[in-house]
Amino acid sequence: MKSLLITISLILTWGLNSVENHKLLLEYAQNSERFITYNLVGESDDCYLQAENGHGEISLLFISQEAEEVRGYQSKSKIILQVTKEKIIQDAQLIQSKDTPSYVKRIKRSNFFQQFVGWNGKSEIKAVTGATITCNAVETTIANMLERINKITLISEEDWQP
Repeated sequence: MKSLLITISLILTWGLNSVENHKLLLEYAQNSERFITYNLVGESDDCYLQAENGHGEISLLFISQEAEEVRGYQSKSKIILQVTKEKIIQDAQLIQSKDTPSYVKRIKRSNFFQQFVGWNGKSEIKAVTGATITCNAVETTIANMLERINKITLISEEDWQP
């Protein structure tokens, strides 16, 4: 079993949504076998998780915020993006959705999320047949997340302390 070093700093004044989002980010990192160390960075909605994979490669994990999420067929979906230090998408995951379960399962089983690797928010993303509304909402949510991510000043490598 891998041992994980966890360095977490939470500010008690964060809102309930922020605390829940931070919890989801941490659970995602803990359940992923990709990261050996990670650190919660930033405050409130501009918070992200900085993670290292054991080979010196650093990734940044962001979770969609309520204001960025777009309603799909029945509800909004919660997304986690893994990006490089240069803010290029490495991975996108749907972690919560109350849309029709069969459509959500269809999206997760397809290569829909792989289309976002390296995506700049401008090229066409192909929706999954039968789940177009949810796919379009996820695409818009990820585009909204990219706008926020591109505005955030990341901590310097010198300040990175796993």
